[in-house]
Amino acid sequence: MRLIFILLLGLCLSSSADDKKKTKAETYVIIDVRTPDEWTQGHHSEAVHIPYTKIGDKIASVTKDKNKKIYLYCAVGGRAQVALLKLKSLGYKNLKNLGSLNEARKAIPEKKK
Repeated sequence: MRLIFILLLGLCLSSSADDKKKTKAETYVIIDVRTPDEWTQGHHSEAVHIPYTKIGDKIASVTKDKNKKIYLYCAVGGRAQVALLKLKSLGYKNLKNLGSLNEARKAIPEKKK
């Protein structure tokens, strides 16, 4: 009985340590919804690119977790808002429009290489 308790305790402690090791990238996703040309001119280093017109078709390739934090940005925030509303209609819940690329970089500083 004591051995079972020790094994269970060890499993609990190791999964707790694994949870702490999760990186920011595992807890949220940043999506740049601008055009391909805008993306190639510069983007947030952690962002994935999905043009706002394709967000409904492509979101599952990034995350199927409808509770995951999803941050969106574009040039000023308009297209990000359109994408946010589309994701909301698909059942995604934890969404935020960061506005522009500059605002996204302020809200979520890029990692140094």
